[in-house]
Amino acid sequence: MRASLGYACYPTENAPAEILLRHAYEALAEAKVNGKNTVRGYDVARRHQQQHAAQIAIEVLAACESHALALYLQPQVALETGDVAGFEALVRWHHPEKGVIPPGMFLPWIETHDAIIALGRTMLEAAVQQWLQWQASDAKHRWPIAVNIAPRHLESPTFPTEIDALFARYPMFDPSCLTIEVVESGQLRDLALLQRLLAPLIDRSVRVAIDDFGSGYASLSYLHEIPAQEVKIDQTFVRRLFDDDQNGLIVDAVVGLASSFRRITVAEGVETEAIGEMVVRLGVDCAQGYGIAKPMPAQEAAAWAAAWVLPESWRAWQPLRRLPWTRPLAMVELHARTLWVRVQHMARENPENALAQIVHSCAFRQFTQLYGPMLRNLPAWHSIERAHQTLHGALRAWVLAADQPENETRLRGEVELALNAFCRRLVELNRALYTLALR
Repeated sequence: MRASLGYACYPTENAPAEILLRHAYEALAEAKVNGKNTVRGYDVARRHQQQHAAQIAIEVLAACESHALALYLQPQVALETGDVAGFEALVRWHHPEKGVIPPGMFLPWIETHDAIIALGRTMLEAAVQQWLQWQASDAKHRWPIAVNIAPRHLESPTFPTEIDALFARYPMFDPSCLTIEVVESGQLRDLALLQRLLAPLIDRSVRVAIDDFGSGYASLSYLHEIPAQEVKIDQTFVRRLFDDDQNGLIVDAVVGLASSFRRITVAEGVETEAIGEMVVRLGVDCAQGYGIAKPMPAQEAAAWAAAWVLPESWRAWQPLRRLPWTRPLAMVELHARTLWVRVQHMARENPENALAQIVHSCAFRQFTQLYGPMLRNLPAWHSIERAHQTLHGALRAWVLAADQPENETRLRGEVELALNAFCRRLVELNRALYTLALR
């Protein structure tokens, strides 16, 4: 004999007996839904979350009907040319009482509700209308717009017909200027299913981008099997490029994989000019983030694009970005900067480990083993070796004096000077190799 059990507890729930009994029946129903022969207790906190999610879903549906959801656009720029490559569609909820609500405050609550489908339809319609407005003002404005479609919406059997109906309503719209961004999650980890879901989009000339690549299941199989033109590198890795060398390794690996499969890479989370310069050096194709522009009302995008100028520090790397040396040298710099971060964290608790990191975790030593024999005759090589030795000496001196306040500040400054000098020498070597390649 098998049985399912549902229960509610008093005094955990300070409620009358009839409510406790109803909650116990609800827990029993959940136990049966979850495979039977199980026990489920009524979860008060979870039920409050469900009620909150249901309320938000109702309000979002109403916002779709009342046009309270505004289209915002964040630009993506092509690092090879400096041109505006397109925009990502983002939503802002103009709530009558709470003001402007960012998507992070409501999207997570409606991911499993049909309100996410209504929101997707609203954003698709707004994106197409905005593109047509650009065309009406200037036929040269053919920037693609990327719209993130939730898994629940993509899995809907009516999604292909919705796209057909959208294009039928706006016959002047170019389908190749619409990009659908998909995030692997839940059933979308099934590559065969995802291929079937995306095939109608490809047939209609709609572009596909894999969003947040590197943050979850998406892998080599995804790049090989999914007919996506773009790979968006998760902003978690990009924003923290200078904090942890693992982030740089992931970005470098994604760029290499995407290039092998002829996919365009987009770095999300380019928040500063320094991060932008580094992703140029790492060979990323496009960039997006606050270091370029914050999301803006859709009607402001064309004026922003007209005024956009690629930062000079990024432009300076355009001729060098395809050199075979540029990415490895950028990785050496990233490793040197993140090594200093790691050493600072380790020095006071375990100075011996910090010293070991300096000796054994050295990307320049690995670079030397691979490329040193080919580069030793360059004048720039000898200066970079000296700068590397100076940096390691400064790091060791700082670790040994980390608990000596009278010396720590001075030695920290020497590390910073040595680190910046070493990184400048890396850039000089890169430029010397470029000059050599032109001969």
